[in-house]
Order: sequence, then C-alpha cells, then structure tokens
Amino acid sequence: MPNGTPLLRINICTFPGKSLRPALAVQEAFLTAMRERHLDDLGPLDVHLVGWRGIENRDVIVEVR
Repeated sequence: MPNGTPLLRINICTFPGKSLRPALAVQEAFLTAMRERHLDDLGPLDVHLVGWRGIENRDVIVEVR
C-alpha cells in the first residue's frame, strides 16, 4: 500500500507470568506464513506481541484485525 498502512494487524497476547517462548513461536509462524504467501508485497507486516487482553490464565491468544 502506498501509505505504508498494514492491511492486517495481528496482536499476539500473553498472560502475565507466562513464558514468552510460545508467543514468540506463534509470532514467527504468522510472519513465515505471510511471507510464504507474499503478503509482505502488499505492505508492511504488522505482527506484535502485546500484553494481557483480559482472558485470565490462557497461554497465547491471537487477535486479527
């Protein structure tokens, strides 16, 4: 996209006190899959690790906008 605005925003949410390793693996899996499908040609890939989203005691939650 000309203005650099991502088509998708992917937030990978983690619960406080949990290991970041699973969240980092999910992040890398999303980035790899999007690159394999050449979605990075459409604009920047917007995949972020973010904090807790209010669902207590869950390991990793993915929010796609």
